[in-house]
Amino acid sequence: MARQSEIETNDIDLAAVYMTVTRRNPEMYIEPGDKLVTFQLPADETTRNVMLAYAAGTLELNVKRFAACRARLYRKAREVCQ
Repeated sequence: MARQSEIETNDIDLAAVYMTVTRRNPEMYIEPGDKLVTFQLPADETTRNVMLAYAAGTLELNVKRFAACRARLYRKAREVCQ
């Protein structure tokens, strides 16, 4: 079984955590007829480590930067949905 090259999620907080840690913007799209934006993250070691630390509650973030990233993703998601 081949590994996926991308991880997809609808979790804006997870996408914001990824963005905060890596300083990279996740790709986003919306399927026709869907109401939720899907964020695409690369399926690399960095992303996996971020996801595991986030899920375990052991990830330490700059809260101000996280909030700014989340707000930016929220605005972008609204644009994609319109």
